[in-house]
Amino acid sequence: MRADRLLMEIGLLQTEEKVTAAFLADKLGVSIRTIYRDIEALCMAGIPVIAEPGLSGGYSLPQGYKASMNGLMHMDNYPLVLRQLGTLWKDLELKSIDEASLKILGNASVLHKQRLLQFRERILADQTGWFTENAQSDSFLLIRMAVMDNQSLEVVYEDASGKIREYTIEPYGLVYKAGVWYLVAHNNEKFKTYRVSRFLDVRTKDGNFVRQQNFLLDEYWKNSVIQYESLGEPIEVTLSVAPDFIREIPLYLGEEARKTVRLALQDRNSKWYTINWTFESINTMTTKILSMGPYVRITEPVSAVNLIYNIIEKTARLYQKGESKQGFGDT
Repeated sequence: MRADRLLMEIGLLQTEEKVTAAFLADKLGVSIRTIYRDIEALCMAGIPVIAEPGLSGGYSLPQGYKASMNGLMHMDNYPLVLRQLGTLWKDLELKSIDEASLKILGNASVLHKQRLLQFRERILADQTGWFTENAQSDSFLLIRMAVMDNQSLEVVYEDASGKIREYTIEPYGLVYKAGVWYLVAHNNEKFKTYRVSRFLDVRTKDGNFVRQQNFLLDEYWKNSVIQYESLGEPIEVTLSVAPDFIREIPLYLGEEARKTVRLALQDRNSKWYTINWTFESINTMTTKILSMGPYVRITEPVSAVNLIYNIIEKTARLYQKGESKQGFGDT
């Protein structure tokens, strides 16, 4: 069955420095053309297979990626590997990813089956689209172990605005969405979602926490996605700031912008200062940029530049000289 073969191909790519299509075909008892299709499928599923042409070429995985997959091919981790393969489990002609996992682990021990049940409860793969992509941090394996073992974590986290804080959290589950891993954790009597790549430091804390039995990861995630998308997607922009206005930026963007301003001021030869900033939504960006008038302009991305330009152009039409426009108090 294709899913089994894909898993074995990942295992061979991890254990061997480099493999050829002929080597894989011989090991797995399939044609070289089938191996070509499998490699393409793995790449489409997000596995970074490196293909080197020529007589000395072959297929390999990046060293950093091999390290991140250390232990992933153990039997009780098969469900996570299947989730990483995205929709390829449909080749099994099964109704769900859980059914595919159960089929692969059908002959597993009782301990492995118990572990599978934990994966079903605590690892959720949301394959729908999302706003941005990002890579998982080096702390991912430690976080995953803490999720499975109910172990509290002491973390240093940088949020989207650049604020850095320290937390003690109880990790409840991991969610994989469009190439990005998120951690759902309990912190200060409430559940919160953290992007794994934004953890600057992760350490395990002595002792285990007791999970809330009524917590359901899939329900929490569905509700948080609805709430998050209702606020609008975050947007990263590059700003060009007039020199006599640069010190006023924190008054408009908040105190967390002071560090960004200090870094920009190090370029003493600049006529206009360049800073990068992430707004929590397009609406927030529009409001803030327009409030700073001619002293700040967006240079990237082009979509944001065009948006602001169109708003200004439409506003200017309302104030064209010599034309009668309806006033605010007119009916």
